Amino acid sequence: MGELVKRGKKLELLPTGSTLLNLACADNPFGGYGMGSIVNLVSDSDVGKSILAMTCLADIASKRAYDEYRLIYIPVEPLNFNIEKLFGKRLVDRLEQCPFEIIEEFYRNMMKWCSDRRSFVCVLDSYDAIGIQEEVEKGEKEASRKKEPKKEESVGYEAAKKTKHLKAILRQADSDLRKSKSLLIVISQVIQNMEPGMFKPKFAITGGQPMKHWPLHRIMLKNFKPIVKRERRIGTHIIAEVFKNHLTGKRREVQFPVYYDYGIDDLSSCVNFLIDEKHWKSDAPEIGYRGEMKTEIIVKYIEDGNLYQELYKTVYKVWNEIEEDLKLERKPRF
Repeated sequence: MGELVKRGKKLELLPTGSTLLNLACADNPFGGYGMGSIVNLVSDSDVGKSILAMTCLADIASKRAYDEYRLIYIPVEPLNFNIEKLFGKRLVDRLEQCPFEIIEEFYRNMMKWCSDRRSFVCVLDSYDAIGIQEEVEKGEKEASRKKEPKKEESVGYEAAKKTKHLKAILRQADSDLRKSKSLLIVISQVIQNMEPGMFKPKFAITGGQPMKHWPLHRIMLKNFKPIVKRERRIGTHIIAEVFKNHLTGKRREVQFPVYYDYGIDDLSSCVNFLIDEKHWKSDAPEIGYRGEMKTEIIVKYIEDGNLYQELYKTVYKVWNEIEEDLKLERKPRF
């Protein structure tokens, strides 16, 4: 089930870090991102884009099938969480952090990684924080003169040039990534549209037209509700909406909890899914559980009994049943 057959071809998959997101992206519980593709993670600030991207890398690092993959993270700003505690020592040992400041440097290295023909997963975190060479040089000149940088019309010019670089990167990467079965994850911010109109959206996604065209998947993350314990917030429930999907063509939405000291709770999300869909009502026969339908109790029961595979198989079965029920019962038009 680690592969998806589409239009007569086998398309290999990489795990997203969430079983439900794997299913939302590819109808497959063990992989969601297509090898040789570009993925765009989108949200407002402090929603969970970086944690989801790091969880993807940690999931890949934990599987021997991907031992040859390079795991590259481009943190334009320093990572402010304990990587080993949240994502494990395997990821710490393999993670390559490349803190680039300008998009030209990212472009040069991206082309080099592609030409090496070694498989890799690269996360750019984030497109919004990376600059261009001219912008940096201009800032250095203005600083040396002890003057405030002039804003004038240069902001629009710099944004246009940055978008032009992005277009070149994504166009080249789209073909080169397929050759090495690699993956590029680009994190983008949602920003307020400063010129809203009757027919214009209130918010815009950075990256422009290239980011709309090239990614195989675009995923919007949204805060759903906080997780509170003893009147203190310890995490949040996240909604992940796959609003562009060139793998299955479906637009799907899933939920998963994220804890500040644990990361994405994949087990709880799967249990919640089965309870919310009313597959598990008074008991959970697939894992031999009878008792109170309380998520934390069932999760501990699964962990103690090492019943992960039984859980994932059940989630996959129920997901497929729902997808089959959603299909139109119509004769083919052509």
